[in-house]
Amino acid sequence: MILVANLIETEEIDGIIIGSSDSIRLVPAVEKAINSGIPVIAMDTPLNSDRILTFVGFDNFAAGKSMGEWVVKNLGGKGTVAILDGAPNHDNSIQRRLGFTAGLKTGDMKIIAIESANWEQSKAQEITTKLLKNFDNIDAIIAANDSMD
Repeated sequence: MILVANLIETEEIDGIIIGSSDSIRLVPAVEKAINSGIPVIAMDTPLNSDRILTFVGFDNFAAGKSMGEWVVKNLGGKGTVAILDGAPNHDNSIQRRLGFTAGLKTGDMKIIAIESANWEQSKAQEITTKLLKNFDNIDAIIAANDSMD
């Protein structure tokens, strides 16, 4: 946020394309840029501002739902599932998780755990090891992104 604010004050900027991991924290700097006449495009994570020029990304809810439906189909409609979530308060993670659960509801699926791995492979491996030790009936583990697989 400090970098964006400093750039606005010290450089001639024609526009900003920003990919943030937080949909809230950068809003004051983004609003300042927009107030200065600098167009802002949000990429990957939507920002909590209705003043950005546009958002470029994909529908994380739809992606999660599709993954959940795939699991239901490939487990024959019934099973026990754990979810490796991204960061708990990250918009993309929330949407992906909501999509997972919506997709899993298309079958007779039991979600036995939703654990946050904060998008980190090592944390995901640690959680997976714990899940496999604590539950002997896991049919599938869904990860919020491929770096946690």
